[in-house]
Amino acid sequence: MRELNHNTAAVIASVERGERLAITRNGERVAVIEPITPHPLAALISHGFVRPASADIRDTLNEEENASGSEGLRALLADRENDTRW
Repeated sequence: MRELNHNTAAVIASVERGERLAITRNGERVAVIEPITPHPLAALISHGFVRPASADIRDTLNEEENASGSEGLRALLADRENDTRW
């Protein structure tokens, strides 16, 4: 803790270089300072492997557009409500 208080800039610089540092108080670990890692999807999006959603999925669901002979969403919800496993 003393090192962080007296040399904050140096500690932050170490973290910026990729170091992961444990903060201790009286010899007991109380925190960890580490570099922020990007969200896993960010790399996939930036490389073009996936695209961010263009709409809220709830806006795309339409109960009336079920496959022929299918109960669709209504059946799934009923099955979920009647599930006694939990």
